[in-house]
Amino acid sequence: MECIQAITSTNDSIAAWANHVDGAVALAKLRGVEEYQHPTSIGIFRAVRTMMLTSCVQQSKPVDDFPGPEGWMSVGGSDENAANRLTVLSLQLPEIRARSKALQNRHRNPAAMLEALALLNDALRVDADLEQWARTLPDAWGYKTVSWKHDMPDDLANAPQYPGPKHVYEDTFIANIMNDYRVSRIFCQSVVLSCTTWLSPPGEDLSTESQCLVARHIIQQMVDDICASVPFHMDYSLQSKARSMGQDEAAAEALGGYFLVWPVFVALNTECVPRQQREWLQGRLSHIGYTFGLNQAQVLLLARRHVLTCGPVFP
Repeated sequence: MECIQAITSTNDSIAAWANHVDGAVALAKLRGVEEYQHPTSIGIFRAVRTMMLTSCVQQSKPVDDFPGPEGWMSVGGSDENAANRLTVLSLQLPEIRARSKALQNRHRNPAAMLEALALLNDALRVDADLEQWARTLPDAWGYKTVSWKHDMPDDLANAPQYPGPKHVYEDTFIANIMNDYRVSRIFCQSVVLSCTTWLSPPGEDLSTESQCLVARHIIQQMVDDICASVPFHMDYSLQSKARSMGQDEAAAEALGGYFLVWPVFVALNTECVPRQQREWLQGRLSHIGYTFGLNQAQVLLLARRHVLTCGPVFP
């Protein structure tokens, strides 16, 4: 398994992975739509698409065009499962983040303000689409709250649970996809925050203050839900499906830890997260690295190589 391999994280290795993704994207574009007529080929296409999405999100780099009538949605659109539909919705995130990054260096003038308003509306639209995606999921994709922790741990760095609920899911694949959804909404609402504060600095406009409060509330809820999923990923006794299938305990917890690296990394680096929660998230990331023999740099590389899962085909 990749998370157990010895990985050396350097700027060169991260750049090499990005170049690898760019090469895969170039090959997919060369093959074109007509080459994706077989289920295996469609699977390869989707894998490349998800790697490209993660790479572009991390670099705030727009997604390359794909030579098809509907771009990257041209292949297998009619039979996309829920996980793939999430990837398709998230394809708009890299461009939105790139536009937001460019906006921060613009002087406030009428033309730039129009661009900021358009970007704000685009971010809100994508976020609404993501929220609607979550509403259409079957009940089996939901979580159950099995306990609630009320007190703040004395040793945050080593506490297995942050104050709040503990959520369990049907399996770790579903939990992983739901955390990918939360990460996408964190990115959307972070752009909303950037746009609103750029358009009107804090204290100048009550409507802007209200929009910022809503964005921070959504971001915090997404981070809290990621935190609530951490014990499930790391505790075999909570994974009823893995136990019923006779899955090896160490393998199940390794998979759960691998799935956690990206959402925990994103939540940890979200600016509006409280200091204590950030400290706990850093502790969980370090715990995952220690458990699987990875140093901090190697865990960082693992996070940057994360791929939004295509997942199994769920009913």
